[in-house]
Amino acid sequence: MATTITPEELFFGAPASLTVGGVETGATVDAPKVSIEITEYTPDFQGARGPVKGTKFITKVLLKVALRINEFSATKLGWALPGSVAASGAGTVTTAGHSQALAADTAVGATVVKFPGVTLANPSAAADDIIDTVAAHGFTVNQRVRFESKTGGTGLVVGTDYFVIAANLAATTLQVSLTLGGAAVDFSTDITAGVLIPAYTAGEFVRVGDSGEYEIREIATVGTSGAGGTGLTLDSALVLGHDTGDGLVQVDDAGQTTITWTPGRVPSGAYKDVILTGIGLDGRSLVVELDDAVSTINAEMEFGDTAIAGLPVEFIAQYDGSAPTVLPGRIRIG
Repeated sequence: MATTITPEELFFGAPASLTVGGVETGATVDAPKVSIEITEYTPDFQGARGPVKGTKFITKVLLKVALRINEFSATKLGWALPGSVAASGAGTVTTAGHSQALAADTAVGATVVKFPGVTLANPSAAADDIIDTVAAHGFTVNQRVRFESKTGGTGLVVGTDYFVIAANLAATTLQVSLTLGGAAVDFSTDITAGVLIPAYTAGEFVRVGDSGEYEIREIATVGTSGAGGTGLTLDSALVLGHDTGDGLVQVDDAGQTTITWTPGRVPSGAYKDVILTGIGLDGRSLVVELDDAVSTINAEMEFGDTAIAGLPVEFIAQYDGSAPTVLPGRIRIG
């Protein structure tokens, strides 16, 4: 016997679109599941062998969408942690930072990067208070520097941080100030030897690499300069390898997003309208809308090189206090 399959029976499909709070957030890892959870009450009557027509009460209806989110982000983690706060670091170059090049190659997994030292010319004359270098120093205006070693140059102190100023700044000459944009520090005797280095400090953040291969790390310890020096020890290993000459630049923060969460009443801003849209084989759409939805299930994230960076959430529509009997959502077929 032949069976006729109507277009309605062909209708199915995983959502092609997920909108939360009016913002398109992409598809999901797996096909989401929509459920309508009903709580009922039926009184028992003496002599009745089953429920009696007209006595059934529907006491609660919950409209839910359970899904595994795709393209993991702080915003999407916020769905699983309603009321969480995300603070993002810019990782931008600081005004009085460092802009030098790696003094040696670094390998994948390295925790130490080498930074350059600039050899001072003999002499750097006290007569003009200009510091001369043997080769191009690469320092820029406002860059923070310090003398790693020095012979002569009374008035300049090894280990003290100075700022490069615009006056007399050229490829192999510079002057320094004790303050950003301040007056040049005079020295009363010639400098006959020494090394000038970027004034790296433990606890600062540096961006390692060139365009497209940046990594930001915190400086744990500061060692000595040059390809043969002990370099900068980083708080965590580099994921990429970097070549001599790639950038070694100070940035203002870790360039990361930090998510914090405090248990308590879910704030009003955490409730979002959720719209799930799917397309069936017949080309029609199925749209599920949840009003003022929030997810409060336990969040689980799997760590591993074969895992998909997503986590499960379950949005439950919340009733409006002014209309507590009106279902906060709709299902549309078109």
